[in-house]
Amino acid sequence: MKKLFKSIIISAALLMGTAAVAPSASATWSGHQTSKKVRVYTDETTYSSRATSVDWKAEKSTAGRVYYSAMLIRSDNYSNSSAQRGNFITTTPLKKFSLSGVKPGTYRVIVNIYSDSNERNYIGSASSAKLYIK
Repeated sequence: MKKLFKSIIISAALLMGTAAVAPSASATWSGHQTSKKVRVYTDETTYSSRATSVDWKAEKSTAGRVYYSAMLIRSDNYSNSSAQRGNFITTTPLKKFSLSGVKPGTYRVIVNIYSDSNERNYIGSASSAKLYIK
């Protein structure tokens, strides 16, 4: 009986530990997009009025370096964020768009992908899932 009770306690502790480190259910990846199979991750899909930033990153599953220009775009195509630029082979580091001064609405993180650093050879765009900013 003691062994059974002990194994139940250990199993419960392991399950609680797994739940504690599981990623947030509201964090989301978009589907793979563009010929380079790029997808976009955001830390939330709904941001409260107290939120300070949208955390995002892009990832691809094909070989080679790509260059990107990313913006936080409202559904009416208005952007009040400056573009974030860089390059990556597999994934970008986690980036942030500040929500200071951002009006409530529906947004997406749009990542334009290029094969060159001068952004002349456009490959395509990948967008996040819809983001709701309150």
